[in-house]
Amino acid sequence: GGSGGGGDAITAWWVAHVLQLWSAVTTGSNVITSTVVDVLQRRRWVNPAVVVGIAMVVGAVLCATLGGLVVVRTTVHHIRLLYYISEVLLATTFGAYLVLFPTLVAQIYPPAAFGRIFGALQVASASASVLSPIIATQTRNAFGTFAPFEIALAVLLAVGGIALLVAPQCTFHLVR
Repeated sequence: GGSGGGGDAITAWWVAHVLQLWSAVTTGSNVITSTVVDVLQRRRWVNPAVVVGIAMVVGAVLCATLGGLVVVRTTVHHIRLLYYISEVLLATTFGAYLVLFPTLVAQIYPPAAFGRIFGALQVASASASVLSPIIATQTRNAFGTFAPFEIALAVLLAVGGIALLVAPQCTFHLVR
């Protein structure tokens, strides 16, 4: 709790450690995903929209998993390891999404609208980055766990990912 005891220091260390891990994995995923998808797209083997859709659906499954792990508690060693693995995989899917997002916008919208649309989406993304920690904290304060936040995030990711996989403008072809 907020008593200023040792638990707060452990929680702060844990959060900092997970954020460092998240940043490192996302960076690696950016490099690997961009390189692999460029090669596959040149060979006309994959549409970036499909990769983003799959990354979002996998991210949804991982968020749901994280929500469940938070309920179980991450103090048990094997549960904590599973939590780390889930975070690494989620950061990997986020890195894939992040690096392919501009390509996806360029596929869907005409060049004349790219700047306006991409700018609006970046504002939405930045707003989510500001609001998510606040909402997550309020969720934890209200329910004693982050699980409802993780589950809500899983639902949003699943809906977005499935929409990308079935939307005609994105999936009229798996291979160009």
